[in-house]
Amino acid sequence: MNSVKVNTISTNEELITLFNNWYNGSYPINMYGIESERIDYVLGLISSNSNLKINNILDHGCGQSSWTYLLKKHFCKAAITG
Repeated sequence: MNSVKVNTISTNEELITLFNNWYNGSYPINMYGIESERIDYVLGLISSNSNLKINNILDHGCGQSSWTYLLKKHFCKAAITG
């Protein structure tokens, strides 16, 4: 059985820290670990293809835009909606 990591928030400062970390990209990396590394690697392969010109990206999924920061990292000139 897999263990589940649960965050316990007891103060406003802890909540602010959680959201600041989430939206700067460090929370998904820490939470998803190897999945973040795999997605980072694949996006790196895609973005290194000089034949592709990607101007717009729609991050359409079920969640809280956990991977949007990786999209921005690899496709910094693209308009990303997520």
